[in-house]
Formats: sequence, structure tokens, C-alpha cells
Amino acid sequence: MNELEWIYDQRKDIYDLTLTTTAALDDGYTIDVPVIRGIGADRRFDLYKESEGDTVFVFSVEFFFKDGQDRYSHGHPYDIDDALGYMDRFLSGTSFFDK
Repeated sequence: MNELEWIYDQRKDIYDLTLTTTAALDDGYTIDVPVIRGIGADRRFDLYKESEGDTVFVFSVEFFFKDGQDRYSHGHPYDIDDALGYMDRFLSGTSFFDK
């Protein structure tokens, strides 16, 4: 089991998560790697590594606003525990992205 599969298994029963690939998302990615997509009320995130040898994750976020002015940002969790923390804080609305 790889890191993303393990992370997905830890939170799949708590959040609306999908484990897929960036190519399957067909969302403008130029790489094809495994990704976890999580969806909240007014937000979503993608968690992935840009290549298999990377030591840090990419946590890419998008906020959806009623006025159509979506906002994007990203961070770099350093390990599995950090990635789980990013996910928990983001989907609960208590992350540094919410400032």
C-alpha cells in the first residue's frame, strides 16, 4: 500500500474523498499521478506527489464563492501526519488557507 492509499484509508469514512489519478480527473493536470480529491461545502482539495520520488506532498485547494470568484492556493505537507493534518483542518474550515 502506498502513502496516498494509506491516507485515503484513514479518512475515507470521515470525508467525501476519491482516490484516483490526475489524468482521470481531467482537470488540467500535465502529470499523471495518484491523487486524493476531497470535497467540502464550499471547497475542495487535491493531495498528491508530483513524482514517485518526491519527499513532500502537494496540497492544492480551491474555494468556491457565490460571486464566481473562486480562489486557489496550495501547500506542501512534509509527511503523512502533516498531510492528514492539512486535510482535517481544511475540511473543518480551520486551516491557514481560511484567512
